[in-house]
Amino acid sequence: MELNEANLGELRDKLKKSLIFNLSLTSKELFHSNLWAWLIESADTEERKIQGIKIFFDKFVKTNGQIEVKREEKNLDLQIKCGDFIYVIENKVKSIPSEEQLQKYSDKISSNKVGIFLLTTLVKPDFDLPPNWSILSYAEIAERVELHNNDETDRYKKTLLDDYVLVLRSLDQLISFNGECKKYNFYLNASESLENHHIKLLEDLRISDIYVKRRTSELFATIERKFKGQVTGLKVEQWFSNKSGVITIYFKEENKFEIGIQIQRRQYRYYVKLFDEKLNILDNGKVSDIPDNILDPLMKEGWFYEKPQDSLHTSMRKQFCSYLSKSENSIFVYQYKKLVPNATYESITNDVAEDIQKADGILKRYKNLFC
Repeated sequence: MELNEANLGELRDKLKKSLIFNLSLTSKELFHSNLWAWLIESADTEERKIQGIKIFFDKFVKTNGQIEVKREEKNLDLQIKCGDFIYVIENKVKSIPSEEQLQKYSDKISSNKVGIFLLTTLVKPDFDLPPNWSILSYAEIAERVELHNNDETDRYKKTLLDDYVLVLRSLDQLISFNGECKKYNFYLNASESLENHHIKLLEDLRISDIYVKRRTSELFATIERKFKGQVTGLKVEQWFSNKSGVITIYFKEENKFEIGIQIQRRQYRYYVKLFDEKLNILDNGKVSDIPDNILDPLMKEGWFYEKPQDSLHTSMRKQFCSYLSKSENSIFVYQYKKLVPNATYESITNDVAEDIQKADGILKRYKNLFC
């Protein structure tokens, strides 16, 4: 079903009536892996248990060992142990994993065991999976659970799994909505697009965080690919704060100085992070306490501006924004411009590349001053 403004509301109403969906809101990732474990463990025969496992692992091998299902052991979402084989499910609802993350999960399996790994996700990553990894989307899981449920004889369990299939398919549709456009269009104002109507519906269902994290992870992956292995010393990170994604691209000189770009909501920030061991300003934590010889070169280089409102066309009402981090003993100083509505991932990435080249030059020219 292609989603539009009319049937978005229909889908919301179905989910609000679903017991399984409302239970899933308590823990959006753990809920699913716990339900999968229940589906397998609650089987009344070993044959039925194996059929449940084969929803996820087509080539499950039954050895002489006893089948054990483990949850959250070694921080792995779900493990199915059978003799020397360990079948691992890593479930990603809110984000897209990196290749490095998947390899770390592989490394947790002891050398005398055979690890077979499955990534379950609402969004398929665009890199080749490490050895012994396969992938299953939520839409595919819905199809397999439905087929499995056709042979279910327990009426109670059958009813619950019918509801669960509805939830899986609805999540897939809602989270995939407008996901191919590759535009930064999920922080628009109410009047700007159907996308905003979609976000408000997701907020009503209390799952907007999943969608926003998914879309932020897409932009992060685009930026990370641009710079991976290309710029020495550059770091690209993402996290989530106050219901929004944060992407930071920066250079760091130990715990002395940091310069980079940060993207959050509609703000595209030019920033520096200054550490207190050099400046001794944390008692007050004001930008005005930073020595002029630190900020002046950044003004001359066009990283910061005397009047950011004019130069960056920003809504800033003062020269700088800043905040303290007592855990790092640092002050984060920035100016920002507003991202263009519906800016493409590609155009944002190109802007970042240009600005990071400027940051790299500044750091090289003024390294001794800052560090």
